Amino acid sequence: MGRSPQVAGYEATLDVYRRAVSTFSDLGFGFPLFAADAAEAAGWQPTGICELCSEERPGFQIGIGDYIEIRCHSCGASTPVPADGRFEACVRCRTDLRLGRELEDGHGCWTCLRDGRWSSTKDTEAGMVTPVHAELGTTHGLPFPPGRLAQTAWVDASSDHPTLAGWPVTEPNADGWRAAVIPAEVLRELVRSPNYVTWQGEHWLFHCRRPMRYLGLWGKRDFNAAAPDGDGRALAVSSAHLHEEAWQDLSEQAGESAVLTYMFECCECHAHRGHWDID
Repeated sequence: MGRSPQVAGYEATLDVYRRAVSTFSDLGFGFPLFAADAAEAAGWQPTGICELCSEERPGFQIGIGDYIEIRCHSCGASTPVPADGRFEACVRCRTDLRLGRELEDGHGCWTCLRDGRWSSTKDTEAGMVTPVHAELGTTHGLPFPPGRLAQTAWVDASSDHPTLAGWPVTEPNADGWRAAVIPAEVLRELVRSPNYVTWQGEHWLFHCRRPMRYLGLWGKRDFNAAAPDGDGRALAVSSAHLHEEAWQDLSEQAGESAVLTYMFECCECHAHRGHWDID
């Protein structure tokens, strides 16, 4: 008896993965904001039974900061709640809700992630963005004024109308923080994308008032190849703020040194930005 088209398609996907075709695009997954090697995605699992749809598909381990979409029993709206079973207010009517079971360490398939049946918190240069923030169209925000060690996301912080990652900001809260006001459809795309693995925590970047596309780890070879004049060091300084010592310690091949550089590309103008950390 022949295999069903669904089984055949799944086995073909696994075969592509085994042959080390590395990006999600190569594997046929629709993640516009993640262009890096699949191995750089946090919790990547090439196979598993999805906790939400019960289908066997590639996906990710559901973990801390992940949310599951449920239907509010009070107003009927779809709303995200923490996967660890904690209470969260409905984004529409503010009724306290919870999942009723814990799904941490479970498998969430890539299709359910793209469809928003589950989603993932992102740390960004404009502040943390949980799936709840995404639905409300705002970030958690950052301290304001940013001070001497200002994050590059603040623009015209000294003006009467400061912006954060190119977006207008809220009035200061009781702690003096301001949040960026960003359309929900923009933030949904972000929280429905995989997280990337870092030494010291992700720091998703923005450009042209949009989340940037994560390209992956870069070494000196990548910077030299991307620089219009071949001067990779100058590009690393201008785009990722590497200082001279960090550049010297950066390996030729990405990921082979204690210094790691995480690079992004603007989805609109294709400019490069990045950040780096060290083990």
